[in-house]
Amino acid sequence: MNTLWARSLHATSTGSRSPPPRPPLLSAAAAAIRKRRPNWFRAAKAPVYRPDNAYFDYTEAHLARQSGDEERSVLLLKRASEPDPTSLYLKRELAVVYVQQKDPQNALAAVEDIL
Repeated sequence: MNTLWARSLHATSTGSRSPPPRPPLLSAAAAAIRKRRPNWFRAAKAPVYRPDNAYFDYTEAHLARQSGDEERSVLLLKRASEPDPTSLYLKRELAVVYVQQKDPQNALAAVEDIL
């Protein structure tokens, strides 16, 4: 049977343009071929690039704060200030996030840490 003719016959009988269903033998053969593929043939997930530096953490904290996730912003700012605990800029940013969260105790502690 001509496949083009079979497709047109299927399209006219069902009223749709979808291809005709595969015979079970072909579906089973395709499944067997898929099982025999080596692991390297399958699409691998892309690795997540996560650099460990303060600038990356600060940038992520800024993006988290812009999207409204202030808790994540606080965690990232604390992690960004670990390599340089004397950074006044990061401490000020942390105090600002605490003020935006309406957390006066932590905001005051961050400001006192600056002074």
